[in-house]
Amino acid sequence: APAYVGAMPGSDDAGSVRAPIPGSIMAIFVKSGDKVQAGQPLYKMEAMKMENEINAHLDGTISAIHVHPGDSVNQGQEIMAIAPAAVLKNRRKSDL
Repeated sequence: APAYVGAMPGSDDAGSVRAPIPGSIMAIFVKSGDKVQAGQPLYKMEAMKMENEINAHLDGTISAIHVHPGDSVNQGQEIMAIAPAAVLKNRRKSDL
């Protein structure tokens, strides 16, 4: 599985937030429907006895959260999804 936190820019799952390393979820700082900005903390995980705070890689809205505190996750596993703000900004009214 890929080691990056977000998906590759321009891919269909650009808003996917994935675990960078295997570990366990300690805390989730956002909820579905929250607007987030790039760099904003999303969740904290513990891996190899170290705490890691994972930040948003893009601006958008949390569209799904797939884990709970205490869950063990694998590297590359999707933790949550962000609907990118840029996608919403670029839509014309005629597209809606």
